Amino acid sequence: MKRILLFTLLISFIGYSQNPIQPNTPNFEDGLPQDLVEKMKPINLEFGDDEMMNFNPIKKGDLMESKSFQKINVESNNRNTLRLDGFSSVRYGGGESLFSGSINDKKDMEFDDNGNPTLSINYRWNSESQSFVPYNKYEYSFDENGNQTLFISYNWNSESQSFVPDRKYEYSYDENGNQTLWIIYDWNTNTQSFVPRSKYESSFDENGNQTLQINYNWNLESQSFVLSSKIESSYDENGNQTLNITYNWNTESQSFVPSWKYEYTFDENGNQTLYIDYGWDSESQSFVPSFKIEYTLDENGNQTLQINYNWNLESQSFVPSSKYENTFDENGNRTFNITYSWNTESQSFVTIYEVEYSYDENGNQTLYIGYNWNSESQSFVPYYKDESSYDENGNRTLYIRYSWNTNTQSLVPISKYESTYDENGNQTLFKFYNWDSVIEVFYEFSKEMKSYDEFGYVLDYEKHYWIQELSQMKPVNKTVYSTFLETDTNLVREGIIYEYDTNFNTWNELEGEEFKSYFYYTKTSSLSTNSVEPNSFSIYPNPTKGNLNINSSESLTNPIIELYDVKGSKIFSKPFNFSEPIDVSGLKPSIYLYKIIDGNEVKQSGKVIKE
Repeated sequence: MKRILLFTLLISFIGYSQNPIQPNTPNFEDGLPQDLVEKMKPINLEFGDDEMMNFNPIKKGDLMESKSFQKINVESNNRNTLRLDGFSSVRYGGGESLFSGSINDKKDMEFDDNGNPTLSINYRWNSESQSFVPYNKYEYSFDENGNQTLFISYNWNSESQSFVPDRKYEYSYDENGNQTLWIIYDWNTNTQSFVPRSKYESSFDENGNQTLQINYNWNLESQSFVLSSKIESSYDENGNQTLNITYNWNTESQSFVPSWKYEYTFDENGNQTLYIDYGWDSESQSFVPSFKIEYTLDENGNQTLQINYNWNLESQSFVPSSKYENTFDENGNRTFNITYSWNTESQSFVTIYEVEYSYDENGNQTLYIGYNWNSESQSFVPYYKDESSYDENGNRTLYIRYSWNTNTQSLVPISKYESTYDENGNQTLFKFYNWDSVIEVFYEFSKEMKSYDEFGYVLDYEKHYWIQELSQMKPVNKTVYSTFLETDTNLVREGIIYEYDTNFNTWNELEGEEFKSYFYYTKTSSLSTNSVEPNSFSIYPNPTKGNLNINSSESLTNPIIELYDVKGSKIFSKPFNFSEPIDVSGLKPSIYLYKIIDGNEVKQSGKVIKE
């Protein structure tokens, strides 16, 4: 048990040592619904007046890594027509309310001119008060190069009804953008101020490789930072890390004492072939081996063999502990994997489990079967299986998971996922099924439906769940998106949330601004020549119950007002004059988008609310 624990600690420390300490700040996408994370890409699309009514600037796509999010926005800002300045979005589901259609939480975010997040506020839905309650807040600052320089987190205090600081991080960088300083502060409730906790200083070589990191802890008595540890790293001419040594500060000797050492070896192609872990022995004042990994690769760079060893103090030699064998097809896809464990009695490797993989002609994984070794029967027994299918564009359309049933001695289905896509690769339908073991059939448990506009942006997003009481699928909630120009440079994307009433089989809009999702964009004037003229028209009352009045300082030849629903469909077109009101009493209560047109020119766009 001690050996296993030591091995676990070593592996954890290996990961730590190879990856210098990074700020423990929340990921910019933490807590974001997937629907939002995918939409936080910068926009690179020119648009004209006619496109504005149907334009949804939040494109569905692949998830971005948090590290690249900030960089992408900074680099793209100068060529984008639209810049995301902020959003406020409501999310359904989560926890016990996942299948009830209840409101779960809300997130508000703001961004600077370079697309860097400056503020994030998270709320949770309180079912008793029927309101959103804040629970944390994050503030960010960035330098002119897009490097994060400050992070402050706050927690909501229900008694004071205010945000209370929790933690603060400060960062500094060199001229190459390498992070050279990181300081962590904790909030002291007694002094009502931030108190330092730790500090990390880093140095880099000319290639940007971190060669030194010195760590400090804050001393309350001396009110200063004191040395804690340091990490030294070396690299070969190809930038591969070959050596990593950690030291702890000894307060008695006032010097650094070695703690761990890690050595790495690479072949001429940059593939790692050897790793050795050493611990410092204070008696001999030397490093003693602890753990070793050997890698074997084929001519294509595929890792065909990995053998792990532990250091035996008695024999003063490495003893095998585990082994992994892999086979690959001509395309480099792994087709077979076997895992072995070292048996000390037989002094040989013993099989533990194996995995089989299959692929289609496009390299998509279609089959995964895992087997455990049964020592009694001396045979492999399946424990689960995954089957997948794909369309001609590589989109996965079917996924089925199976688990081994010991009673029937067979693989039994557990769950199934089905997806469909449009010609542009946008997912239009996603279905989830559970397996009914009694009647041995899949039953549909939930489904999501999405539609897109001509640019590939989501127009509506609808969810259905299996209602046990009704023994049937029913709609639960949906979000319908629309886009309108608030001013000549500001564009707003609005998401209206609806709940489905199973008693009356009707959609009910959630009333109140707190239930709506908003995405705020700025149209950069330097990039688009198709800007809408400044607002010279006033439309009132807005909201309205029946009539609309239009005033303008501008004279028009043949003015026409057009109204569109939230999906961008034209539902109203009528010539008007400024002396007579426009009757919209026949329209159902909703939010509508309007255009004021004179000839072939759109003079103004916006939104109007019909109560």
